Amino acid sequence: MAALTLTYAFLVVLAVQNASGYFWGMYPNVPGGRRMVWHPVDTMLNLMPQKIQGLWYSIIWRSYPQVPHEEVLLDFAMNITLGETGALAVTTKGKPNEKGASCIDVNAFSKLEPTRVRGKYTIVQSYGTNTFKFADTDYAHYMVSSYCFNETASGHCEMEGVNIWGRTAELTPQYLYRGMRIIDKMLCKSLSGFHFIRHTTGCHGQEN
Repeated sequence: MAALTLTYAFLVVLAVQNASGYFWGMYPNVPGGRRMVWHPVDTMLNLMPQKIQGLWYSIIWRSYPQVPHEEVLLDFAMNITLGETGALAVTTKGKPNEKGASCIDVNAFSKLEPTRVRGKYTIVQSYGTNTFKFADTDYAHYMVSSYCFNETASGHCEMEGVNIWGRTAELTPQYLYRGMRIIDKMLCKSLSGFHFIRHTTGCHGQEN
């Protein structure tokens, strides 16, 4: 009995650690309830959706597979609004990297429905399993997110990406470093191949 109590206490500690999103946790297999599995925590389990509302500028971005640099949008930013049901309405805009180009709407994840996992949302699409995850944020300066389109049962994504966002078009090095650590240590993604997003004039009605 003492051993079981100690084991339970250990799992509780791991769960508390995982609430910060920085650690790997060991959780019971819920359907069977008899075996333990290692499960990576890749969402911010204590996310407060009401505080992520508003405008976020994309600072750096990488997609898998890679997108050529000339196809990366300028002035890419998103505006988040929380609905009464907990869904997030997301307006994303950017500008093609061409002389004289105008801002365009990007509807890749315009509506996000919450799941049972805090910080993880379903991207409302007509096909496939598509998810958007908030990995980390301090709400006032930076945010790290990831997305996955057409996820298979084994967890493979046909297309996925990682973003670091800022409340302003320029992110100070300390917050950029925090975001990169999250990508490296928590999301286990390579730090190579990222595109820095160039901001000129905003596409959301705000000058940068």
